[in-house]
Amino acid sequence: MCDTCNRSYKHRESLYNHKTYECNVEPKFQCEYCKARFRRKDQFKVHVATKHRGVAFLNFYDNFLAGTIRQYICPKCSRSYMRRKHLNRHLKFECGKEPQFQCPHCPYRAKYKASLKSHVSLRHTYPNLLSQSKII
Repeated sequence: MCDTCNRSYKHRESLYNHKTYECNVEPKFQCEYCKARFRRKDQFKVHVATKHRGVAFLNFYDNFLAGTIRQYICPKCSRSYMRRKHLNRHLKFECGKEPQFQCPHCPYRAKYKASLKSHVSLRHTYPNLLSQSKII
C-alpha cells in the first residue's frame, strides 16, 4: 500500500512503479505538438506514436529519440526497428504481404521459413502426433 495516497497493489513491482513514476510526481515528458504531459517515458512514446503520425512524428522521432531507441522506421506502416537489417526483413517478408510459406500438412501459413519449420516440428512430428492422438 502506498504511504502517500493509500492505493494498494497486488505486486510489489507495481507499488514501486507507482511511487517512482506516479504518486506526487510531476510529469517530466511534454509533447511538443499538443502540450500533453506524461510522467512515464513509455506512455509519452505511445502518445507520440499514436497521436502524431506522419511527418510531424517522423521529425520528432528523428530529432529527439533517434539513436536512443528505434531509428529505422518502415515508410509503409511506421513500425520501427533498432537495426536496418530488421527493417529490411520486415519489408521483404511482412509489410503488406501474405504469408508465403505453406505447411505441407495443414492450412497453416507463415511469413518466415523458420516459423514454418518450428510449426512443423511442434505440430507434425511423430512424438507430437502420438501425444495429440485421442487413441493414446
